[in-house]
Amino acid sequence: MKSLSFLDQINNLDQHWMSEHSYTQNLVNNQCIQFADGNSAIGVVIEGTLSVEKDGKWVQLSKGDLIGEMSLLGDEPNISEYKADEPTKILMIEVDALNSRLKHDKIFASRLYRALAGQLAATMIRRMHGENKDVAETELADIAKATIKFKKLCRLV
Repeated sequence: MKSLSFLDQINNLDQHWMSEHSYTQNLVNNQCIQFADGNSAIGVVIEGTLSVEKDGKWVQLSKGDLIGEMSLLGDEPNISEYKADEPTKILMIEVDALNSRLKHDKIFASRLYRALAGQLAATMIRRMHGENKDVAETELADIAKATIKFKKLCRLV
């Protein structure tokens, strides 16, 4: 079973802070949740699986995968609807609190973007070796965005 790699890549203090600024959302089978720019939260799948359509292909997300994270990386619109394939639990992290912390704590920001880049890279590699090989180019672009933000933050620290 895949670990919660995004949460595994940030330290205990950051995990504690996230737990204070998050809530759990439980989805039943076939229930949908939409993420768009301006959402009040991003999510981490804690248990269960979700499906999302990306570039005309259906992609399955599972434990440790992020949802809505592109709102932290890009300027282009990000709208995705996720469907629970089974009962699913998502940790929802409040975006306003997260953006405030990113703005005021550059060291936290560098750890978060590094973890985000690592998670996106792991997802891309998993999809390249799995059934969703065609999605890899999109994932590579996402990793590039996270890497650029991480490098900019490293220069600030």
